[in-house]
Amino acid sequence: FHAKGTIWGAPAIAENGTIYFSTWGAYHYFYSLNPNGTAKWLFAPGDSSTSSPSIGEDGTIYFGDDDGSIYALYPIGTEKWQYITGDMVMGSPAIGPDGTIYIGSCDNYLYALYPNGTLRWRYSTGSDIKGSASIADDGTIYVPSFNGYFYALNPNATLKWQASTGSSVAAAGVALAADGTIYVGTEQ
Repeated sequence: FHAKGTIWGAPAIAENGTIYFSTWGAYHYFYSLNPNGTAKWLFAPGDSSTSSPSIGEDGTIYFGDDDGSIYALYPIGTEKWQYITGDMVMGSPAIGPDGTIYIGSCDNYLYALYPNGTLRWRYSTGSDIKGSASIADDGTIYVPSFNGYFYALNPNATLKWQASTGSSVAAAGVALAADGTIYVGTEQ
């Protein structure tokens, strides 16, 4: 399948094999492909996207956009809701066990949204959040920030701890190992 635009983020694959991804550049679309590689539908967000999508248990597709929006789409390709942040949304959404969507923005905030698209809370790291957050089994939300710090938040938006990474954490996400080890990449 040849998409228009550059594909920056990784695709997401639904249980039924449907493939979802977005493109960046002059041609910016969000694509849905059948498992055989044929186009199912496409959605035109407000701008380009480098965000990899995430799929909720009910099949809702979530992704961020350079226009500062967080989009939720029904599996048939229509918009369920749009939440507007103060700047680009480059990271991928992390979905908690209760359905809460966690996603950072370049407006310095990590957003926690209810599945209906309303704000649960937001937490400022004081700098761009370009990478993706991750959620541990105990509910801790790990957030990389461009200010050279890495944050661990409780599910109620209180700071558990923060650590210096020595360098900006830009587009890198957070990986959590089964033994509890946290991996995060930096610019240096």
